[in-house]
Amino acid sequence: MSTATLIKRSAKYRLTRANRMLCVLSQFFLVRILAREGNHKAHNLNCDRYI
Repeated sequence: MSTATLIKRSAKYRLTRANRMLCVLSQFFLVRILAREGNHKAHNLNCDRYI
């Protein structure tokens, strides 16, 4: 396996982890903001595409 392939794979993995962390953080804040309205389930569905 070439080094370039490994670098591409690790970069892709890192991007996925960053997306997941962003998603979890945004979910946390949105849940806190929207909890009163009970509207955070829509965001959970939207978030699944990152995971």
